[in-house]
Amino acid sequence: MDARRPASFGGYDARRVMLFALACWGLLLAIVAGRLLFAQKVNHSVYFIFDAAGRNWIAGDELYGSGKTLFRYSPTVAAFFAPWSMLPQRAAEVLWRVGSAAAWIASLIYFFRVCVPTLDVRRRWIGVLGSLPLALLSVNNGQTNVLLGALLFTAYADALRGRWNRCAVALAAAVLFKLWPIAAAGLLILCFPKALGTRFVAALAAGLAVPFLFQRWDYVATEYRDWVVYLAADLRTDIDMQFGYRDFWLLNRLAGNVLTLPQYQLLQLGSGAALGAVVAWLRWRGRDAAELVRLTAFAGTIWMLGFGPATESCTYSLIGPLLAWAWLDAARSNESLVERLLLQLSTLLFGVALLCVPTTYSRSIETLGLQPIGAALLFLRLLVAGRPVQAAIAARAVLPLRRAA
Repeated sequence: MDARRPASFGGYDARRVMLFALACWGLLLAIVAGRLLFAQKVNHSVYFIFDAAGRNWIAGDELYGSGKTLFRYSPTVAAFFAPWSMLPQRAAEVLWRVGSAAAWIASLIYFFRVCVPTLDVRRRWIGVLGSLPLALLSVNNGQTNVLLGALLFTAYADALRGRWNRCAVALAAAVLFKLWPIAAAGLLILCFPKALGTRFVAALAAGLAVPFLFQRWDYVATEYRDWVVYLAADLRTDIDMQFGYRDFWLLNRLAGNVLTLPQYQLLQLGSGAALGAVVAWLRWRGRDAAELVRLTAFAGTIWMLGFGPATESCTYSLIGPLLAWAWLDAARSNESLVERLLLQLSTLLFGVALLCVPTTYSRSIETLGLQPIGAALLFLRLLVAGRPVQAAIAARAVLPLRRAA
């Protein structure tokens, strides 16, 4: 196959590709479910953290700071898991993964259909299939990254369709799970300030207030305080690199701590502000709303993973759809050699990191910075020629946009 041509799937029609993609996801879930239901002891799962948080919430016990729970999400999320904790834990483990995977698949199909209209039905399902390898780890251990990604990709598509209330709720829910999606919310608000800004603030405020309806006010207030203190103390900037985060700070440590922590934090804020300034400038110049949303989804996701405050190996599940999108991009027929090499090298680095997971030296390999370097290469490819963000410009008239900004 010519490397310049966008990836194809032989001559199979869309229905066969869809069934194959669903079968692969179903097989993954069946294997994981079998492991969870029939193993003598459940290993390689973090769901016990959510289960404990739900039980602690019901009992009015401490949520944060315990070495046995490791819970780091908002009290709203603890309240969310309270009903789940009433289920048999192994059944809940399976339902949690199946529900998250279903949301992930539906959100990607929705995102590709709305935001990347040059992808036909067959390529959308190839994209869903292509997202599976990097999502595998999160599905296996039950982390929230799959559901979080579903919320974000749904929000991007909802913003482009003008479904502002649902977009605001999805963004607020993502922020309540992990604070760093506030960057995605901020970029989308820059794209649609009047339509989305007030709605997002209201949705987030409502989400923060919900726990007060289900527990004592003094208990909830104490848990919010402890949550803030716990997150501020859990930066993991100077621990053994094998157990640290997989972000650009890791690359800084590998380079010999070229930047001090305050300097790096300034770089975090400055790069985020620069990305926001680019989005605001493009909007001021009258660029197409679809292009702005694609830029937010692609560049914003890479920024959140590279500069976000809590990026682990499994968090790179969110890169999977971006890589699939880049490979399936219709504009690849005109890509340069540099673009092609950047995409191939980025994919290779993520592939090596993934293949090393079952080995005993996986953490040592990950500390080489394969994942943040791979994300940086993907972002560099975007800077070189604007792909794949600008790939769907020819189809910008496909969707009627309700501009309320």
